[in-house]
Amino acid sequence: MYTTNASDSCLYVAEHSDAEIIVLEDKNQLKKYEAVIDKLKNVKAFVLWEEKPLSGSDPRVYYWDDFLELGRSKVSDEKLLE
Repeated sequence: MYTTNASDSCLYVAEHSDAEIIVLEDKNQLKKYEAVIDKLKNVKAFVLWEEKPLSGSDPRVYYWDDFLELGRSKVSDEKLLE
């Protein structure tokens, strides 16, 4: 994605790439998805790299460290190596 993309471009790329996780730099990039977030049923998580998510955000929005912790709590390292 380009930082200059508008919401409709973000929607188009997300839908046509079958993305399940979208990693975003900051809240400004997340705002582009907020207008179309209900249309992205295939996306399981929006992960913010640098900033905490906005309060009241979609439950699929995570901060990077929280997202990593979610993975640690669900799948053991042994299972990943297997």
